Amino acid sequence: MANMARMYGTAVRNEINLFTTWPIGTKISLGDVGFLSRDGKLFERRTNLAGFGTRFGVKKGTTTTDFDITLARNFQTRFKAAGHAPIAGSALLDTDVGVAIGYEKGSSVVVRAHTLESSIDDLQNLEADLIRVSTDAGARWHRNFVVVTTVYESTGTTIILSSGKKTNLDIKARADVTIPFDLADVNVGLAAASGSSKFISALARNDFVPFFQAHHIVGHYFGPLRLELYG
Repeated sequence: MANMARMYGTAVRNEINLFTTWPIGTKISLGDVGFLSRDGKLFERRTNLAGFGTRFGVKKGTTTTDFDITLARNFQTRFKAAGHAPIAGSALLDTDVGVAIGYEKGSSVVVRAHTLESSIDDLQNLEADLIRVSTDAGARWHRNFVVVTTVYESTGTTIILSSGKKTNLDIKARADVTIPFDLADVNVGLAAASGSSKFISALARNDFVPFFQAHHIVGHYFGPLRLELYG
């Protein structure tokens, strides 16, 4: 599990320059304060800016930000409509609507995500507040703290992670869904029908933050203190 977490965090960071929440579905909010691990850059929450008496406004996006990541060898999706012959090698039945997903062995990350972005709207004020807090011995601010400054809230996200042997995953949809369908659509009623190999999946979920950005205070040893985007 730990290896898969690091693999997922590193892969997403390299692809879209954002951090992931782990375990998948972990709640995270703007202003959360904690540490980012060196290996995989996974977030460990400690508190929130409210704990330091710091308030902030929120800027909410109005358009959807979509993410499409496929890091898998020979990735294939085979959709099946109701009444059609079963897909060879899959567990989908004649009456099922669904998709058979397969790819070769190795560590793999597949993400389809629709999100809405929200961010702290005044980083200048945040910088001033955090410089004040970080230089106050009584505030107990750790020099390695980071602050969550942007979150991408899911309106529909599917994540499939696997490692080891060749992976096959059969996913069912509602009987009235037409094919091909969006793997991240929360309205198609996705559910795993069967799977092989070691994998973790979240299918068409809209109740969490899959990605975020963070800032931190730098200059503790050299130069003036300032707020910078982490990473």
